[in-house]
Amino acid sequence: MRVVGFDSVRPPGSSVEPSPGLVAGALLNTRLDVELDQAPLSSALPAIARAARVNLLPIFRVRDDAPGLDRDAPVTLSLSNVTADEAIDAVLTAGTGMIDATWQIRGSIVECGPKAMLAEPTRRETRAYDITDLHFEIPTLSSPHFDPERMQAVRRTKKEISVDFAKMIVNQVEPDAWREPDAPAPEAAPGGNTPSGPLPTPSHNLDPNGTADIFVRGQWASLFIRNDRTLVIVAPDFIHRRINGYPGIVPPEAHSGAPVRPPSPGGVP
Repeated sequence: MRVVGFDSVRPPGSSVEPSPGLVAGALLNTRLDVELDQAPLSSALPAIARAARVNLLPIFRVRDDAPGLDRDAPVTLSLSNVTADEAIDAVLTAGTGMIDATWQIRGSIVECGPKAMLAEPTRRETRAYDITDLHFEIPTLSSPHFDPERMQAVRRTKKEISVDFAKMIVNQVEPDAWREPDAPAPEAAPGGNTPSGPLPTPSHNLDPNGTADIFVRGQWASLFIRNDRTLVIVAPDFIHRRINGYPGIVPPEAHSGAPVRPPSPGGVP
């Protein structure tokens, strides 16, 4: 088994506290050659972590019938000049064959595991996004009969644009995350057909003609659009990065010429 990093990015000294931006910078700007021949997943993932100098936490199953990654799954692949995050994705695919396995950053730690486990409620984060700029639509001004009043009438409303944006996220960003949570049917009340207990909570409101705020509540993630201006998403990191990336990434030029320390065992910087 061989993993070689030849372009490492890390702030100099030990006084810099790890942050999601620093970890993302290490994953996206560290380039690797990876040669794995029947290497167990429990060795392949930490090897990449050591080369990229990040803390990595694989979520392995504790017994055969429990969820998680198989620590003994063999990995065979050959990669040249790939980023560390690409290497992690490739190792997860080659070692598990699971399309539902991924990675995410929590604090200074890179977690790897099945999406359903990475999306547990305790691992979700709430982030707000300003979507005011989405509401401006450029009119067509080429017609000699341009009528501003008519253009105002045919333009989409802010709520219609917000609904389209919410639908785009739900349909394109981890669609499984937005599926309605599986819930048992309410039991019938004794002596009658009326269901007992509270009425089921609606899982979404995507009506552009209503007065209520737009929202979607899924099994792993939820979104809310307040006053057609602010998008609030409660979701695990691997969903947030598909929507907004990592805006706080430390650029590689910020650490050019920084001394490189040999990685310590276990992938700890």
